[in-house]
Amino acid sequence: MGSFSGPVLLKVTHAGNPCRDSESFALAISQGRLERLNGASLEASCAAPPQVVAGQPFTLSCTVRNAGDLGAMRVNGSLQLGPQSGAAQFGFGDLSPETSSTRSVTLTAPTAAGTVAWRLELSGTALDDPVGSSVGGNLTVVAAGAATRPVLALSPTQVVLQVRGTDAPVSRTIRLANSGSGTMNWTATSNRACLDVRPRSGSGPAEVTLTVQPGLLPLPLNDGQVTFSVAGLPSQSVSVIVELIGPPATGPVITEVVNGASFAEGFAPGSWVTIKGARLAPDRRIWRDDEIVEGLLPMELDGVRVNIGGRPAAVYYISPEQLNVQAPEEEGEGPVPVEVITPQGRAVATGLRRSVAPGIFVYQAAGRTLVAALHANSTVLVAPAGLIPGYETRPARPGDLIQLYATGLGTNTIPRVAAGRALEGPAELLDDVNVWIGGRPARVLWKGLISPGLYQINLETPEAPEGDQPVEVQVRGSPRVRATGVFTVGR
Repeated sequence: MGSFSGPVLLKVTHAGNPCRDSESFALAISQGRLERLNGASLEASCAAPPQVVAGQPFTLSCTVRNAGDLGAMRVNGSLQLGPQSGAAQFGFGDLSPETSSTRSVTLTAPTAAGTVAWRLELSGTALDDPVGSSVGGNLTVVAAGAATRPVLALSPTQVVLQVRGTDAPVSRTIRLANSGSGTMNWTATSNRACLDVRPRSGSGPAEVTLTVQPGLLPLPLNDGQVTFSVAGLPSQSVSVIVELIGPPATGPVITEVVNGASFAEGFAPGSWVTIKGARLAPDRRIWRDDEIVEGLLPMELDGVRVNIGGRPAAVYYISPEQLNVQAPEEEGEGPVPVEVITPQGRAVATGLRRSVAPGIFVYQAAGRTLVAALHANSTVLVAPAGLIPGYETRPARPGDLIQLYATGLGTNTIPRVAAGRALEGPAELLDDVNVWIGGRPARVLWKGLISPGLYQINLETPEAPEGDQPVEVQVRGSPRVRATGVFTVGR
């Protein structure tokens, strides 16, 4: 018999005549220690909406937690809504000690207004012994037209997939409905890196795309969820169970292709692009000065190359989870292939190219996200005074001259600067650029390229309200784009 280390579970049962009384027993071991376990203990809670509409669908989520010290296997739930309806069945899977599982179900409310009882019965096993629990409550059913708030209904509430690690991303549609009244402002989040949901927020009924990245699946069986939150209502979720057939992927995976400043969808020729994913590079660094040869930016760092629309992109930064590259110059708008080639393999995704895709750079400091802005002709950051140790910071007062930094403002400069080349000097942008701070228009004094893909906008601070204010930018009539950071205005 081989040797091993680790805990061993022992179950002692009375296998004799069932009519005999129980007998005392003792266990002894030569090494280690014996510890008595109390077994599995299931605790359940359900998030029912405050009210539902008679005859209309609604979603109810239930969470089961194993509060015991022994694993519970094959935990199933049976949800009964009132005495007349059939029971809804759903499984919570296997629950190790101190773990939980959430499942949702979409039901149709009774056709009569009033109060209806619901009850969830749980069953499972622990070392072949049955375990169970139950929880219940009441649901308020209102007549059609009498609802005073939204009621969220999801379809489906569970997605089950089988994939291979080398498969392309797999997408499914989740539908959100409001069977109540009023505006339903919602947000969606996932709890696994391999699950992406778009859009991540909205208002009212919607169709949301759930995308599973097979190349990011770590286990043979992967369990995650997408949670939908509506203000004033309990959160509801869609469970996602993905079985990985074969070994996990070892090559690069692309999860996002976004603007290098705003991190929103869309980039412009010559702008900075951020590619997010996994296993994108063997190490972490930026280009070195000696890799810029005769003004040409490097197209490869440590074996990592990127093609956008079939043309090579200059590579500034590499890491396993992120690449920063400069988009090549190419005419046309719309989806384009984005290819990452590494020593471990290649990955292909789709990016959205636009003629202009303005984005304002930001940075993190003291737990805040701030717009990258300097007081003119200085190194003084626009931020609350004393915010960053070792740096001089002060707010911008109305009338102060400020330098903002952006990308994606287009290629209409004089002189014309080709993507993938270093600049010999500033290149003024000929297109109109508008900037708003705190909703007030700023006077733009100059705008142009000062580095590959990097624009500087010189402006005069408007009479904006005091405090942290949003900043928006617009190029030649494009939609306004709001920076993800704030601009501090003082007096």
